[in-house]
Amino acid sequence: MDGPRNLSEPEKHVLSGFPDAALRFFRVLEQNRRRVAFEHGLSEIELRAFFRVAAAGTITPKDLAFELSLTKGAITGVSTRLVAAGVLRRVEHPVDRRSLHLELTPAGHDEMRVMHEDFRAMLSSAGTQLTESDLSRASEVLEELSRTMAERPDGGQDRLLG
Repeated sequence: MDGPRNLSEPEKHVLSGFPDAALRFFRVLEQNRRRVAFEHGLSEIELRAFFRVAAAGTITPKDLAFELSLTKGAITGVSTRLVAAGVLRRVEHPVDRRSLHLELTPAGHDEMRVMHEDFRAMLSSAGTQLTESDLSRASEVLEELSRTMAERPDGGQDRLLG
């Protein structure tokens, strides 16, 4: 046995190296998402849904619920608020009359362009000490890590730390 533990200094478990840097980067992205959501009058989950619909172009509420790990009921509430905000619209499914799709409105496209441009500017060489070459290499590394992790036997399940 190691002897009595000093209660004033709890045991800590921290990562180091690249995993620590990746986790810190993720946390900064999360802080940025909270800021962007607040500035645009959205909750964090509304912002995530807005981005998923924008990336898909069109998506069913069922698929959106699956992608965000939410219930269909929760997605109904989120999409209702985004429709009321004027950034999403519900459109009839082209084949299944019982289903519908979510799409951005023209105002939603404008809002998404602004958000994307702000994000690109934040991560650009103008917004950092990094050169375009540094950012290009970082993109390559992140793409490779994303691909490799997604190909894992566990299906790349989200297992984000901290």
